Amino acid sequence: MSTLSFGKLQKGTVFWLALKDLRHETLINLNLILGTAAIIAPLLILFGIKFGTIETMRNRLIEDPRNLEIRQLSSQSYDKKWFSDIEKDKRVAFVMPLTRKLASTVILTTPEMPRQVKADLIPTKANDPLILRNGGVIPTGHSALLSNEAAKELNVKGGDVITMSVTRYIHQKIEKESLDLEIISILDPRASFLKTIYLPLDLAEKVEQYKDGLAVEDFGWKGTQASAYPVFDGLFITTKEPLDRVEQIRLVSGTGFSKIEQISASKALEITGYSFNNGNNIYFIQPFKNKVQETNLKAVEIKLRGTGFKAYPWIKPFPVILNTGGEQLEKFLLAGPKDWNLDVDKFYLNHLTDHKGEMVLTQQDRKLILPVALEALKFQSDFVFSDAATAGKLALFQERDLAFDPNTKSLVLARRGYAGFRLYARKLEDVEPLKHHFEQKGIAVSTQAERIHDVTTLDRYMTIIFWLIAIVGVIGGTATLSASLYSSVERKRRDLSILRLLGLSKTALFRFPVYQGSVIAVGGVSTALLFFLLMAWVINSLFGAYLGKGESFCTLTSTHIFLVLSFAATVAIISSTIAAFKATRADPAEAMRDE
Repeated sequence: MSTLSFGKLQKGTVFWLALKDLRHETLINLNLILGTAAIIAPLLILFGIKFGTIETMRNRLIEDPRNLEIRQLSSQSYDKKWFSDIEKDKRVAFVMPLTRKLASTVILTTPEMPRQVKADLIPTKANDPLILRNGGVIPTGHSALLSNEAAKELNVKGGDVITMSVTRYIHQKIEKESLDLEIISILDPRASFLKTIYLPLDLAEKVEQYKDGLAVEDFGWKGTQASAYPVFDGLFITTKEPLDRVEQIRLVSGTGFSKIEQISASKALEITGYSFNNGNNIYFIQPFKNKVQETNLKAVEIKLRGTGFKAYPWIKPFPVILNTGGEQLEKFLLAGPKDWNLDVDKFYLNHLTDHKGEMVLTQQDRKLILPVALEALKFQSDFVFSDAATAGKLALFQERDLAFDPNTKSLVLARRGYAGFRLYARKLEDVEPLKHHFEQKGIAVSTQAERIHDVTTLDRYMTIIFWLIAIVGVIGGTATLSASLYSSVERKRRDLSILRLLGLSKTALFRFPVYQGSVIAVGGVSTALLFFLLMAWVINSLFGAYLGKGESFCTLTSTHIFLVLSFAATVAIISSTIAAFKATRADPAEAMRDE
């Protein structure tokens, strides 16, 4: 064979010659393969036990969402903004507002079972891990979800209808209302050992609303209306005769006001937006910080009785948007004086294109939209005016959330906040940081952090032990393989010289021991993997009674196996490099001298 044609087959020929040489020394190379397997197999088993055990423990922690739950220990109020902010935290997987504990007890009955079952009411919504990981379906509308314990007490199953009764003690008598609910599913027993019913948040809020003595229009449950009430930022008083200092002090003593000053008509016009036509003396009375209510105004009026005074409730101008006649007007709202005889719930302005419109108020992340009736203002002004009571109710929106009730066509108080929360971390590693986050905010919480810490600590220590043993094994395996390949090159120095004489390049000869080292390493890993699979099956069979579906105490993923093969090949190449350099020094003259 010519040198040229040999060069064309050189790459494949070198690999073929390396395999032939390994076959020629079968026993020696088999020893190397078994020796490599003897080093790798225990490492695989150790890592398989470490990975399988820790993953089983982690999965059991993760699969039970109670281990990811952050439970509050004290009751306090959380507004909607708090929930909106916490939902943006990437460490939080789910957060749910809770109603007050005293308003979360209901009575459940069925037509077949007259026995009453007391149950805890817990609100839920989409993506609730407690429900989704315990075989439940998120309830919507007038459907509900029962814990296993409650379902057993009622002897019901999914698809059955139960009656939920809500009671309250008001006006020295007990009142009761009920609502029929369809059971959409039953939770796994591990979700809760208590008798619990899970409802959509809006239903839970209505139950709390009824227990607070308020009416629930949607269900026809009677009660009082949570109507908005007017609040004011101050009060203007006009009198014919000036008030002495003692009389002025009387007006701010025990009335909820803290400051009184006499001001000029021009200054009053600047503050209120209108002129005072009666009285020569104008007094401006203000509270210290908080807004005042109608009872505070009446307290001042009682002290001024018989003096011929006039009172003008005042609110600080606040921006509103009026959508009317296809236009959007940005104005400031003020309270008009009683002298104007303004119609209740009507708004007066100069620029009038339509007698109907929509008013929009915004406050941080809150928005209030309500239909309004509009009238023309009789004098020129850039402000919008309404009667004092209506303006005062809208001023309340600066302090708390309001809503427009289309049934009563009035402003009502929206929920101020929630008594608690139900929160789940995204990962086990997020539980401890979230706990510290809440504690820094002054919110006492309870978690399964200690249990999670035990698992992560065990994982860390087992990883350290594994790497210590692995390092010793790798060093020993590398040294053994390097020495074996080096001595093999020494024994075959004459044969390698002949190959050089036949035209094999140094680069091609360099690959000879590398190929052999790689084949031995792959053979050793393959043998180790077979032994690992056998031992893993034995271990998992022995502990099968303690394992659930899909669990194992000793296992490796395909990614792990690929990494082991890659690592072994890398070690083999590194180990054979010294022998490869030795092989490239084979001198063709040595073969000729031997001949």
